[in-house]
Amino acid sequence: MHPQVAVRTVEILSHRLRFSHELMRRLGSHPAENRSAWLLLRLGDKLGRPWEGKNLINAPVSREELAAMIGITTETASRIVSRFQKKGLIESGRGWIAIKDPEGLKKLAEDLFY
Repeated sequence: MHPQVAVRTVEILSHRLRFSHELMRRLGSHPAENRSAWLLLRLGDKLGRPWEGKNLINAPVSREELAAMIGITTETASRIVSRFQKKGLIESGRGWIAIKDPEGLKKLAEDLFY
């Protein structure tokens, strides 16, 4: 056996678990609009690609999936996406979302960042 590998694995898993608990605590204590902004930025960082001067989330994302990821109803997710579009923060279509104004989303989500 390799005890160093086992110890390192436990350290990594422990860190991830602490991060997940802290994330759930933070997400649970903020309004849906702030959590949605945070999620869109996170998805943009992980899955985004440049597209016509925007950051296209390069995976089909439905309102249902957005809602499930942050614990809100589909109707609330739809209202928030519409509100973000009207504010010029994002563009969206059937199954896609592009971030137009990441700084605007960051202002909404700033309390959720470490």
